[in-house]
Amino acid sequence: MAGTLRTGVVGCGGLGPSEAKISHEMDGIELVGVVDVNIESAQAVADEHGVKAFTSHKELLNENLDAVLVVTPTSTHREICVDAANAGVAVFCEKPMALKLDDCDAMIEAAANNGVPLMLGFVMRYWPVYVEVHKRLQNGDIGDLKLAWSTRLSGRPPVGVGEWRLSRELVGGTWSSSVHELDLLLWMGGPVASVHGNATFGTFANTDIEDTFISTLNYTNGAIGSLHSSQIYPAGASNFGIAGTKGAIHLNRHSGPVLVTHDGKREEIESEPNSVGMHNQLAAFYDCARNGTTPMPDGHDGRRALEVCLATFMSAEQGGDITLPL
Repeated sequence: MAGTLRTGVVGCGGLGPSEAKISHEMDGIELVGVVDVNIESAQAVADEHGVKAFTSHKELLNENLDAVLVVTPTSTHREICVDAANAGVAVFCEKPMALKLDDCDAMIEAAANNGVPLMLGFVMRYWPVYVEVHKRLQNGDIGDLKLAWSTRLSGRPPVGVGEWRLSRELVGGTWSSSVHELDLLLWMGGPVASVHGNATFGTFANTDIEDTFISTLNYTNGAIGSLHSSQIYPAGASNFGIAGTKGAIHLNRHSGPVLVTHDGKREEIESEPNSVGMHNQLAAFYDCARNGTTPMPDGHDGRRALEVCLATFMSAEQGGDITLPL
């Protein structure tokens, strides 16, 4: 597909306005319109960029689009993404992909049947710091992987319009945010053979989602991984690390990564600012839309992350390890 790509954004809360702005300012991209069920939200973004505002994604799809960014509550992703793919439009879907594996399968199938890319919004894969860590892992700088771990501890996120983030039926759970870190663990460590999970509930009376969960991953390569996530930790903590037969890499959001080998060598790893990550991610998506290439991450990556999340809560409820695939 040559020439200018016509694109639109569905969802003008949260990340939607930022992704619309980035797209509007990109060479070779024409932002055609934006959508939100709240017309005031859509109109504000539309007015900023001189484009059309709609309240239905189906109206936007009538604008002869080449690509669309889906930045809406998770429970709405299946319908919008399937409709877009069936219209022959390349799809970028923000994380999490869906709430059910069947929804993921429908989205993947629609994209495949119509020959369009389906890319997931796991933006941390495009943060330069994690790109560099992944490269170091692939280059063997820490040897064979034995451990991958991450923490994402914070206070409660905004509840969202209509307080949708308080309902498990709509948001899924705390993992809707920490699925970013889970995707990093899957990107670094590869396929998972089984999952063990623990979760707590009840700190806040106005929600049925978990307060905290811990997921332990048993990789098929013999390594182990862990993700600690909580929304009852307003002090905040965010860390990531990998370790292997030669050494380890550690980082957090407030400092760059450090490589330390088992024989005591230490290296401060430099990278570009992570602020370029969103731009790099959308540029990669539009390149896929233009050339028909396979995106990274794709729908299968989104499905794998959801499968681990679901297995975590199956384990928390039933006890014991949950073997994958589900």
